[in-house]
Amino acid sequence: MAAAVAVGVAAVGAGTADAAPPSAFLGSWDGHGRQVVLAKNGSATVSLASGAANVEKWTAKWGPAEGRVDLSFVKRTAQHGDTAGFGVAPGKHWLGRLVTVQGYTVLEFNPGLPGIYWCRPDAGRAGVCGA
Repeated sequence: MAAAVAVGVAAVGAGTADAAPPSAFLGSWDGHGRQVVLAKNGSATVSLASGAANVEKWTAKWGPAEGRVDLSFVKRTAQHGDTAGFGVAPGKHWLGRLVTVQGYTVLEFNPGLPGIYWCRPDAGRAGVCGA
């Protein structure tokens, strides 16, 4: 999966992490070929793409987990092309944390997509989140 969505992601060193309140995770997080939106009511949407033709979209739920966020995939809502490498299934969990990479606060899911960073839209993807 990392290869599938990491197109255009710059190689960077490991980030530093601190525990964060649940409100710090709210909203949209984006990267090259991916987006997760964490809503206040605990619902989430996830979009993963590899190129223009291979896309999966999911509903999910999320909640706090000791200063991190636990994302649980619920239902695939769209699939186009070959998405077998994404490794997502109903009930699959990703554990997210906020880390600082090259001066930007980004979201990293580990387990899930370690080393693949998700940025706030206002960061302009900051280079660390993809092309």
